[in-house]
Amino acid sequence: MTDDAEDDDFVGAIQASDEGKLDDLIDQTKPDERGEAAGAKIFEDDGTVFAVGDDMIVFAGSEELLRGALERADGEDHLDEETFEKGLDGLPEKALARVYADIGAIIAGSPDARGAKKVEWVEAVRTLGATAVAGKEGVEIGFNVRTDGSKLSDADLPIAAGEKAPRVLERPGQLGIGIRDPSQIVEFVEAAGQAVDPAGFGKYAQAKKTLDRQLKASIDDDLIGQLTGDLAASATVHGKFGVRAEVQDPATFKRTLANVADVLPSLAEGSGAGPVALERANGKGDFYALAQPDGDAVVFGVANGAFVLANDSVRAARLAKESPSEVSVAEGAVVVSADAQKLAERMLGGAAGARSPAQPGGRAYDDCILVSSSVAPPFESGSFRLPHLGDCTHEGQPDSQEHSEISRRASTTSASKRSKPARVMPTPPGWPS
Repeated sequence: MTDDAEDDDFVGAIQASDEGKLDDLIDQTKPDERGEAAGAKIFEDDGTVFAVGDDMIVFAGSEELLRGALERADGEDHLDEETFEKGLDGLPEKALARVYADIGAIIAGSPDARGAKKVEWVEAVRTLGATAVAGKEGVEIGFNVRTDGSKLSDADLPIAAGEKAPRVLERPGQLGIGIRDPSQIVEFVEAAGQAVDPAGFGKYAQAKKTLDRQLKASIDDDLIGQLTGDLAASATVHGKFGVRAEVQDPATFKRTLANVADVLPSLAEGSGAGPVALERANGKGDFYALAQPDGDAVVFGVANGAFVLANDSVRAARLAKESPSEVSVAEGAVVVSADAQKLAERMLGGAAGARSPAQPGGRAYDDCILVSSSVAPPFESGSFRLPHLGDCTHEGQPDSQEHSEISRRASTTSASKRSKPARVMPTPPGWPS
């Protein structure tokens, strides 16, 4: 059960249902006896050290760890059953797995993590309890993190307080995530950064002020502060993703987004991300595409009162018209939802190159442009590949049909050869040139 690896810092215990049969097993296997500790006999068998006492068998990565664990269990300074059960209070008692962790002690004992205690919520964290319950319809995972809340306010929490669950995008074979009030997470991360690294946060805050002046808007108020509703995201096993976030004031958010979009190419180059190209749907639409020379692109915009972002235009168009669904059994500000069976089928099908009856060639029916044999032109040739933004402005064809990917190769004198490329996306069919 153990090998020569250095990572052998562990202790585990198993309770046998029949003490007599456990003794019989030890007699049959005839391990080498190495003495006793705290009333338990210690054995070694082919590099594995373990101890047996009554109906318990205890394993450890080394004999030293094993003896130390047995002596602690025989004393008073150890985890007891009452503490364990208290940490899992409110979670199912009959579960496939039950997990307890003293997070406060782990942080205090780690030199690398001690700086995190400058964050008020981290300082208040005490224990983690988690369970996994298997049922006919899947595996339900529940957890709670207990804190000393006497000095905490709702604003100090990493996620929004309360039991109300956000809605999610439920799609076959995909992972759905819902977050209520994502602005709370951003504000927590900023507060944590300020507490742990004041100098670094100062540079970050100054950069935001500079950007505010360039945009003639407030990043905090006009962008982050707008994201107080539900955020719903979905992702496929092949890397396609989409995000749909409700905003407080869509008109204001749209104006701010237009200003942000105009400076994104220069910001990307200035940050070392390399050249990117920006295109606006029909030159005046509400959606934008931002692409790199290797063909990676994101499409984003505002539609039906929500901010939409995806890495293909078809997915963005669907998100613009789609309404997330409620998850009846979920509670809390963060929800993760997936059909485990269909998700596994997609993973296994993709790995094996399986063919789907609905889509010859093994393409997932809800990822109609996921698989493509085309390769993005290299930047050295002076070409960018941007998605067809027409998909974001009309109903388009059914998901079961193919969607072509439009690109063009520019000549050596093309504008896309400039350090800051101008228009590099071809005019979609039906649009004025």
